[in-house]
Amino acid sequence: MVAREQAGPILNGIPSQIPDVDPDETGEWLDSLDGVIDGGGRRRARYVMRKLLERARERQVGSRR
Repeated sequence: MVAREQAGPILNGIPSQIPDVDPDETGEWLDSLDGVIDGGGRRRARYVMRKLLERARERQVGSRR
C-alpha cells in the first residue's frame, strides 16, 4: 500500500497535485473512508464511493481540473 504522501503526481489516473485548501477537512474525509472500510469492509466502501461519484455527476462536479 502506498502512503498518501508518497503517491506521486498521478494516483490511479487522477491528478494529485491539486492544492489542498483545507487539509483538516480532507483528513476528516479520509478518516471517514477508513471508518467505512474498517466497519463495513471494502464492498461497503466501494458502494459509498460509487454513490459519492453519482452525486458528484448530478452536481456537475468532475474529477479533472
